[in-house]
Amino acid sequence: MIVDEYVLGLLAILSGLAICQFVGSVAALLMARGRVRWDWLAGLAALQVGYVIVYGWYLSWSGFHGSADGLPFWRFVMLVSSVALQFLAARAVLPDVPEDGVVVLRDNYEANGQIVWRALLVAGLVVLGGIAARHLTGEPMGDAAPWGLAGNLVLLVGLVILSATRRRHVHAVIVPLQFAILLAATLPLTF
Repeated sequence: MIVDEYVLGLLAILSGLAICQFVGSVAALLMARGRVRWDWLAGLAALQVGYVIVYGWYLSWSGFHGSADGLPFWRFVMLVSSVALQFLAARAVLPDVPEDGVVVLRDNYEANGQIVWRALLVAGLVVLGGIAARHLTGEPMGDAAPWGLAGNLVLLVGLVILSATRRRHVHAVIVPLQFAILLAATLPLTF
């Protein structure tokens, strides 16, 4: 096995756990749909978290495909930390479904939204640190920074705002705007 396979294997396991957590939560909510009070903002936040997890895996694959042989340990720790934080966001964004009783997605968002956005903020800062390190060392960027440092900073500003306030009207503006920016920045990418 080459170094790439070890690095990508661990990142795949961690990303897979995050995806399983996310998909399992969605499935549990759908199965209990009669007891779920749906909320558009909580749903959009969940979609954004799911998208970030899949996009994070894509960045792992594209960023280290054929280049992990010289990967310093500190950058490996950054990668693992970023994916672990994505798992934390996936765990917090949707609630557990109890055996009985009503599940209110808005209540879960209000209780755990800051955990979600702070986890994604720290993960984004870690990724930004990796992008900056690659830029400073002259490594090719590939798809790691589709908009470069400035574009990633714009997304991080949104995460800072979401992390700092619990005001729903602020979240109702920032979450859709941020998701639209994320989609616009990442959907043109190809395998």
